[in-house]
Parts: sequence; C-alpha cells; structure tokens
Amino acid sequence: MTPHPHPQPHRIRVGIDVGGTFTDAVAVDSATLELVAQVKVPTSHHHEDGVAHGIVEALDRLLKDVGCAPRTSRSSPTAPRRPPTPCWRATSPPSA
Repeated sequence: MTPHPHPQPHRIRVGIDVGGTFTDAVAVDSATLELVAQVKVPTSHHHEDGVAHGIVEALDRLLKDVGCAPRTSRSSPTAPRRPPTPCWRATSPPSA
C-alpha cells in the first residue's frame, strides 16, 4: 500500500491481528476512520522472540507506510518504543 497522501501529521489508531499463518496490521485515521495503511507479515511462531517479532515487524512496516520512521535501534522487539514523529500517538477509545 502506498503512503497516505496527507502531508501533515495526523493521529492514527493501529490494530494488529496475530493469526495462525499471518499477522495483519492496519492504521486508520482517528478523525475520519479512513484506512491509512495495511500490512501482512508471516506469523513468527518459531522466532526466538515468538510472535512478538512478527508484531514488531508488522508495526515497523505499517509506520513506514504511514510516513513515520520506526526507531532503528532497540534491544529487543518488546523493548519500550517512543514514537519518532507526531503522527503516531497512542489514543484510548472513548469511555462509555
């Protein structure tokens, strides 16, 4: 999928589904709920870091497609990550 056409930073929501064969990740614009990007990577059952490796790979690819460069150095796939640009911020769903 090509990078999102909006040049300005925007908030996104990320969804990740770890399946038996593939790990899917999607990014949607928080304001419009428009699909911004989607990626599919093989689920990494046999990697030393387990399925976490595939989750991080999917997230890295997704952020690249959205236009946010993932951090290039980390000690492990589960290490805390800091968003590299303002376009990626965690948001919580509205409470009922």
